[in-house]
Amino acid sequence: MAIDFGVFDAIFMVDEGTVSKPKQHRSCHFKGTKGGEWKHGAELIADMVMGNKTLQDDDLQKELFDWILTDEKNMFRNKQTQELVFALAAKRGNVAYAAKKGEKLNCILDSVANNEFDHPVDGLRSSKFRHTKILLVTLTFSHQRYTAEEAWALLRSTPLEDIDFECGALNKFGANISSIFGSNGKLTCKEADSKGYPAPHVIIVLDRPVIVKKHNDKDGTVSWRLANDHILRRVGKDEISRRMSREDVERATRNNPIWTHGLMDIKGIIKQDRFGKFSNGFTYVFKYLIKTVSFDRYPELKDLARISDSGNKSLRTMMYTHLGNKCFRTRDIVFGKAFKDRIGLSSNTEPKSEIQWERVKTIPAWLADKIQEIKSRNYSVSYPP
Repeated sequence: MAIDFGVFDAIFMVDEGTVSKPKQHRSCHFKGTKGGEWKHGAELIADMVMGNKTLQDDDLQKELFDWILTDEKNMFRNKQTQELVFALAAKRGNVAYAAKKGEKLNCILDSVANNEFDHPVDGLRSSKFRHTKILLVTLTFSHQRYTAEEAWALLRSTPLEDIDFECGALNKFGANISSIFGSNGKLTCKEADSKGYPAPHVIIVLDRPVIVKKHNDKDGTVSWRLANDHILRRVGKDEISRRMSREDVERATRNNPIWTHGLMDIKGIIKQDRFGKFSNGFTYVFKYLIKTVSFDRYPELKDLARISDSGNKSLRTMMYTHLGNKCFRTRDIVFGKAFKDRIGLSSNTEPKSEIQWERVKTIPAWLADKIQEIKSRNYSVSYPP
């Protein structure tokens, strides 16, 4: 017997008694009331910039949490046989999303491993100095001058409609970097801090290497810092700028030549050395995107009423990262051709074979499971072209 999914779909929508949606038995305080739906658009960004809503609103946090934990599946149809198959849809924080980010990270790591980006400085015997072509910059926003919501809006590259608010902070920072270091490629990760403010990371791959010096940090980890006095002055990291920062950090950041919105940290990436507690700087940047939000990984989620209640700094940072990017409709990881070309991440130039499968729609996971259950009873289920 064949069932046309066009009719089948209508049965689900009209007669829930025919195929009922299973009850959710999620037992936790951190739960929204909209059944896992996220219907916010550009109006939410405007409300946040104007102060009508904040990232700390309980309802908004609960909606995000429900949205992450409510599985959906993509329906694919074979163009020749009309066979239907289903796959878990990727959404921020779920296992499919983390897997996609993990695959992207592995491609980057493989490319970096096959190329040399740092080497000893000619004429210097000291191992404390090296040339490197890769820098990692972490940017923050002043809590005195900006709300967390204003800071997230500043990360957007496109302006906000009907609101007099200047966006594009990262674009301006990129232009300033290019004026100092020349042509480069960038990877940007829009990460949050543990209080909800954005603290983006920017990995910069240079055409011309710069000298960095090995530095032993207070926590026992090793970092590599810019060592060229001329460059240090141009990025506002020379001794005069540092002294000003110790005396009046707000005044110092306002006068920084390349980033005026808050503090800035610049480190060199050296392939043979760890990056803090991480094996490399690229994994450090991806760290919260390759983890999943689940009760199995974070049992304390069952008892949370809001993100700020968590005593786990890593969990708070991850949740605020997903919340900020979701609310402000920003991509968490961005890199283009200039970055890929410089690390040797070549595009696939092989001719593409004709794709036999097409994505039809995204449906709730419980509905996909019901369809598969019906198929297992030897019913033929199709969806009209």
